[in-house]
Amino acid sequence: MANIPLLTLKKVLDGLIQWVSDNQNDTNIPEDEKWLYRNFNDVELGTYKFLDQLQNMVLRTSKNARKLETRLMFDMDRANFPTIHIHLPQENAGAQNAIGTNISSEMYLNTDNTANYIHGRSFDSSYDLIITSDNDMEVIMIYEFLKCLFVAAAETLAENFTVFDFSGKELIPNFEVVPNGVYFRALTVKLDQLVETPSIVKINTITNFDSIVGTPVEELNVGIGAMIIENTFIIS
Repeated sequence: MANIPLLTLKKVLDGLIQWVSDNQNDTNIPEDEKWLYRNFNDVELGTYKFLDQLQNMVLRTSKNARKLETRLMFDMDRANFPTIHIHLPQENAGAQNAIGTNISSEMYLNTDNTANYIHGRSFDSSYDLIITSDNDMEVIMIYEFLKCLFVAAAETLAENFTVFDFSGKELIPNFEVVPNGVYFRALTVKLDQLVETPSIVKINTITNFDSIVGTPVEELNVGIGAMIIENTFIIS
């Protein structure tokens, strides 16, 4: 199955936001032990209290347009609402990017007694997580919320990505895309992920090692196996 980092990033981000919502909604956890409280209690500017605003935001239902949501690319219809737009990445060659340098020890076995290697290449990708809202303090709050969430989710990120670095980024507005009255800020996320796919070339295999002892490789019959003899595999 193709590993698509863009979709993985969205699923992970949605899952982390849902975890915060579940944690906040759990009545078995004392209020002062909940994740939002421990991060944002007493964080405020004037009458704008981050804890109260974040609690309201993560507990909103999908029927409320101001529920924090994620979108792929840039959704202009959501620009006025608290939204994280995951912009398509710039991708560069990763550390493992030469032809044939990353062949997996696993393979796909086929019913016709052939097999396919699994080839892989790594890519360094940079994604802009563009935060938008018609409320400037809301954008600042979501930005700080995401930073804390990514730091806190170290184990989850390590399970899904080889490298996960992030930093803040100021954007120059393009008012042909971003409507007037919309505030925005971006987190740039840098990922290093391995993309694996089965080769288009099939390799002959052998099912019975005893039957091929002393037989020239070019005369071997095909079968299923896991040991290489030139372009033929054998079960030992």
